[in-house]
Amino acid sequence: MGTALMLIVFFGTIIITWNSVVKLRVTVFERKVTIRYVLKHLGIMVLTFVVAFLVLWSIHFLPKALRF
Repeated sequence: MGTALMLIVFFGTIIITWNSVVKLRVTVFERKVTIRYVLKHLGIMVLTFVVAFLVLWSIHFLPKALRF
């Protein structure tokens, strides 16, 4: 169960990050880029990685911490 959840989070992170990168590259290519747009997409990528790390960390360490 834990491994399946970790794989779902991992691939979800990759998909969301890739989507942000593709949108950012297309926008830069069309030269309609603004600082706010770049920061928004970089923020989405960083936030996605942080949430994924916290979820994976809690899946890995929480069962060990709950054992007595």
